[in-house]
Amino acid sequence: MYSLNMLSLHKGKNMAFQELLLVWLLSTTLSSGMEDKLTVDLNNHQLKSIPSYYAENITNLILSNNLIEMNKTDIAILQRFSNLTELNLNGNLLTALPGKLFETMSKLKVLLLSNNTIRRVEPKAFSGLVNLTELDLSKNLLESLPEDLLAGVEKLTSLRLQGNKLRTLNITKDQKLLKKVNLEDNLWNCTCSFLNMIKWMIDSDVNISSSVNCTSPKELAGKRIVESSTSCLVKPTPSTEPPLPNTKPSSALDTANTTAVKKTKVPEKNVEPGSSISSAGNTWKFLLGVVVVALTTSMVIVCAVKSPSLYKLLFNYRHQRLREEEDSSVFTTGRYSNFSLDTEQTETAANDLDNGLAEEDEDDGYIEDRYIEAGDYEGTEP
Repeated sequence: MYSLNMLSLHKGKNMAFQELLLVWLLSTTLSSGMEDKLTVDLNNHQLKSIPSYYAENITNLILSNNLIEMNKTDIAILQRFSNLTELNLNGNLLTALPGKLFETMSKLKVLLLSNNTIRRVEPKAFSGLVNLTELDLSKNLLESLPEDLLAGVEKLTSLRLQGNKLRTLNITKDQKLLKKVNLEDNLWNCTCSFLNMIKWMIDSDVNISSSVNCTSPKELAGKRIVESSTSCLVKPTPSTEPPLPNTKPSSALDTANTTAVKKTKVPEKNVEPGSSISSAGNTWKFLLGVVVVALTTSMVIVCAVKSPSLYKLLFNYRHQRLREEEDSSVFTTGRYSNFSLDTEQTETAANDLDNGLAEEDEDDGYIEDRYIEAGDYEGTEP
């Protein structure tokens, strides 16, 4: 009886072991099959849109070398795959990256967008990619990038921008994990801000190709940005405050000079860096004032010298008619008659004139010459 129990117990243990082995094999098979389903490879399938019939838990989505333009429907479908860790859209027809396109993909680590026709990247296009480590924007038509391009993307280690038309770039010091940046085949404008950023990346052990050249300005055209980054010195901004006057003068003259400096102090808002207090505008105003004062003084002196002559000319000038000494004849009496006489005087003068004419009619016909005296002819009588 005891032997039968032991035998049945032994068989039970074998059965349990076999069941456990079968469960392990099934779980291993199912897990390997599920892992195969997490990757969807649709490379070179001539797709014009993103398929919507795949499960939302896929982790790798390869859509390279298709005809996808990323319209509104594609954006809605793409944002459903919140578990993606890798997205490959190389070789499609994308022209722009709208804002918050990848905000639902917080687990995404690799984003490949090379060989498209992307011309515009809107602000916050990569917001939400807190775990992104690799970003490829190479071989597009980009001419500029927003300043907050990598805002929040603090785990980025590799950035590829070669083969565009970029002139400037803004990478902040938030990207502390950045290790590799590709900048070849662009139109870099090597300003001091750009070269200082390059120098910061070099000092942070970021790998930058030494074959990247400057396109502008003219003095740096054709030179390598790695070498030019050390030659751009940031000039200190000159202070706009005027020098303070000496508060402890050694003599009375120094005190007067200090007071004059305080009175002629120029407001700080009108003082430009590197300019002196006495500007050219104040100089010509001073000269104009001197000229006006000199002309006014000269005119006053001339008027003072010429005033007696002018006074005599204007006030003492009398224009009189020359008077002839003529006989008090009819014409003389009539010509110089006073028109201010009253009526009676006028009538008396008329009567006297009539009497004078009557006397002349009774004359003997000789005309008396007043200029010949009578005594001259006394001895000539016969």
